[in-house]
Amino acid sequence: MSTKGSQFPDSLLRAINDWQCGGDLNQKRKRGARLKTECASLPAQYKTTFLVCFRQLALKPAAVWELHSNLCLAETISAWTLSTGVAREIKGGVSPDPQVPGLILEIVPPPSSIIVNLDALYREPAFVAAHQAAKSRIRGYYDGIDKYGDTQCEVVLELDSVPMSAAYALGGHSSDAEDIPRLLFGHNPSKAELDEFGTLLARSDQKLGPRWIVGAAKDRVLQRTLIQYGVMTAPAERSQDTQGSATKDGGHDCSSCVSDYAWGSDT
Repeated sequence: MSTKGSQFPDSLLRAINDWQCGGDLNQKRKRGARLKTECASLPAQYKTTFLVCFRQLALKPAAVWELHSNLCLAETISAWTLSTGVAREIKGGVSPDPQVPGLILEIVPPPSSIIVNLDALYREPAFVAAHQAAKSRIRGYYDGIDKYGDTQCEVVLELDSVPMSAAYALGGHSSDAEDIPRLLFGHNPSKAELDEFGTLLARSDQKLGPRWIVGAAKDRVLQRTLIQYGVMTAPAERSQDTQGSATKDGGHDCSSCVSDYAWGSDT
């Protein structure tokens, strides 16, 4: 058994293991509270990060939005990652359900919000030795610590909400290869126009289907979504044609149109 006063006692290891095992919302809340208690006395180096943290979640209906500027989190104690790759691919990546688009948040967490930096803990040889020595005393060890370990570059944070500006990427499903040209050209495309669109799409290096969008395209689609949810008011229509973005050679910018219609032509 772990020695009394050990830096990594069995109670801490069990709390970390249970947290990494996951569970339903109620389990996560209970396990998060226990994790917070067990990590309270950890040295500062395991409760600190100066790096950007990311979290993927499902963007559900308007009830998640508050005060037009903050996104409420169902789990106040939640798992974040230091890796954009993990944030993009965790939970299978972009949701297969086009009606539940994904959202990736990014923040530099306030020091007071950090429950534990698991990424730092797993880099500590003494912690690795402690959990390996205690594995026979940890129920579900092979479904938690052994299964996930340091693969998720995880930092556990306690946050009630995050600002809307924390949106790093949006996930969704683009319209099909006929819907986008129809939106782009403003009418049912001819075979020649479909061929033209295919050429422009290949040139733009864009792909149809599920994907994450970032930058200005993300901002445009997020605005449309908030308008759809009734959180924002639609801006006044611009006088110029907005059916698509013209390129220098008179064609259309497929990078813009694929992103703008990433959540389907009915939004």
